[in-house]
Amino acid sequence: MAHSQTMTIPTAIHAATNKALILSILTGRKESYGYEIIQLVERLSNGAFQWKDGMLYPVLHRMEKDGLILSRWDRAENGRKRKYYTLMWWRNCAQSLEKG
Repeated sequence: MAHSQTMTIPTAIHAATNKALILSILTGRKESYGYEIIQLVERLSNGAFQWKDGMLYPVLHRMEKDGLILSRWDRAENGRKRKYYTLMWWRNCAQSLEKG
């Protein structure tokens, strides 16, 4: 009888790669919100990385403090508030293009 086995990623690897994964996701998008990042990480890793809110948001806050990303609050289509994250260089590029 065959059974599926989920690969377990050691905590040290999660800690070492979480910032790189977030940067990679945000590089391919104009911006993203937390739950979307969690879903993308799980999908792109074929379920090997299953992040929770309590893991993601401290990393995002630290990255914002370090000047790597920016955030903004906005309302989703359903009316709920969401915090959107974007790469600092992406925002700077967009502002430069707007100024012409």
